[in-house]
Amino acid sequence: MGKKVGDSFVLSKSPIQDRVGRIAQILTKYTRRYQAIGDQMELRFGNQTVIRTMRIPQHDRITAADLQPMLDSVKVRAEAVLRLRELYRSAPMTIHMYGDYLARTRRI
Repeated sequence: MGKKVGDSFVLSKSPIQDRVGRIAQILTKYTRRYQAIGDQMELRFGNQTVIRTMRIPQHDRITAADLQPMLDSVKVRAEAVLRLRELYRSAPMTIHMYGDYLARTRRI
C-alpha cells in the first residue's frame, strides 16, 4: 500500500471530522494474530496456558535485567522436569502419570 511507520491514514470519513489513524508498526498478519492470541491466553486460561508473553524493550535498549524473568522461568521449569525424570527412573510410574506430573510442572 506504500505506507510506512509514522504515516497517517483515514480510518473512516465523517461529515464532522474524519477519524485518522497512525501506523505504529507493520507486521505480517500471522505475527499480528500470534501476538493477539498471546495477549489473551494468560487472561483466559491462567496457569493452564503454554503460551506466555512478556514485553521487552527494543534490541538497542535491552538489558540482562529485561530478560531475567524469562530466564528464571526457564530455570524453574528445567528443574521441575529434572526432578520428574529422576522420579520416573527411581519409581514405577505409568506414562500417563508421567504426563500428568509434567502438565502440572507447566503451571509453575
